[in-house]
Amino acid sequence: GRTANITLWLRQDEDRVYGVVEGDLGASDIANGSLEADGSLSFTATLSLLGGSAEVEFDGTLDQHGIRGAVSAEGHNDGTFSAERN
Repeated sequence: GRTANITLWLRQDEDRVYGVVEGDLGASDIANGSLEADGSLSFTATLSLLGGSAEVEFDGTLDQHGIRGAVSAEGHNDGTFSAERN
């Protein structure tokens, strides 16, 4: 597997999530972001992957420590992600 370091800059407006992903895979605005009352968080971002750019889907859970979840992109192996709050 491949490890990539990214920074998530998130902003919430009710149940919608906006922001930017930036790091080893390039930078992209977050699209289709949502946060549910139970802490379920999902969004997409277009990032640079082997073979070009792809829309990457992030699905995770937000708690007091950060976010943990799954990441997937068509034509690539699925993976996991975690983020700490700052």
